Amino acid sequence: MTWLYGMLLLIAYSAPSLLTLSSYTYPIMTLAHFVTFLVSVILFVIMGKSLKKRHRPRFSNGLMIGAIVALAGTAIGQVIRRTPMAEKAFLAQVPRVPRQAALTMLHLHATANAVLSGIIFAVLFGLLGAVATWWGGRDRRRPLTPQDPTPETG
Repeated sequence: MTWLYGMLLLIAYSAPSLLTLSSYTYPIMTLAHFVTFLVSVILFVIMGKSLKKRHRPRFSNGLMIGAIVALAGTAIGQVIRRTPMAEKAFLAQVPRVPRQAALTMLHLHATANAVLSGIIFAVLFGLLGAVATWWGGRDRRRPLTPQDPTPETG
């Protein structure tokens, strides 16, 4: 079942990269990344509840799934951003920059950028996944009722 959450998280993580394929959707990428963050937290919390029901470790699973999703999602995003459609949309976003200079900006250090981004996002998204998954599976405290003993009365 963890693989299903991993696939859903990968789709959510990679989806904003598809916005780079059109110059019309390029400006809403920041909003898309925010929505992706919210969806990811919700998916991690639900995964934590599911793991708790199965008596599986939550923190380590959330850490590993988050890191793997971030590495794979960053790779997918880098591939999408290097397609001809994405290049054309990028060029439309920087109209005063010469075409060759814009393409150089896009492709300069592409491999190093992908590797470093993947590592950084794996750590950050892994920690987010670990904390959210742990939090989703924690025991809920129920409010005290008048019949419950309080610490003062024993």
